[in-house]
Amino acid sequence: MVEIEGIERSALVFDYSVRGMSAGLIALVSLGIIGGISAIVLTGWSRLLGLALVALVLAGLAAVVAGLRSESYYALVQDGIYGKSQLVRTFVPWDSIESVSAFDLYGQQMLGLKTRYAPRSNRGWLVSLARFDRNILGWDLAFPLSLIKSADRFRSLVEQCAHDVDARRQL
Repeated sequence: MVEIEGIERSALVFDYSVRGMSAGLIALVSLGIIGGISAIVLTGWSRLLGLALVALVLAGLAAVVAGLRSESYYALVQDGIYGKSQLVRTFVPWDSIESVSAFDLYGQQMLGLKTRYAPRSNRGWLVSLARFDRNILGWDLAFPLSLIKSADRFRSLVEQCAHDVDARRQL
């Protein structure tokens, strides 16, 4: 059971993988070290870019720590996919999904969704980001499979439910 907009709903819940988030944390720390060394050793624009990289890494670390400390998950409900994290709540109705496919993004396995209209979100910038993602990546929304426990099952169910009304009723 999950609570969506104040209503308890039956759902199949897929929690975030701490192992996957730990790998992201290691990558962020590595980038921070590179940026820090660049900020110390280099001068001019290169130094400025190093400092910007350090600032970006610090923001990323804060997001990862917030994600580890909060209840974060994706839930499959009969009428769509609900995502909850510390910062964002997202809902994608099944009937809005045009296509689903896995793809690689910088070595990271992702599950991409093309939708007829932008996903609903408690953050307005996410709606704008969805259209930007479609222009750049070809997808309106992408789920990082390495951050989802039982990612293979999640992927299989999303692919199935996106096109099969009977499969949605089984959730």
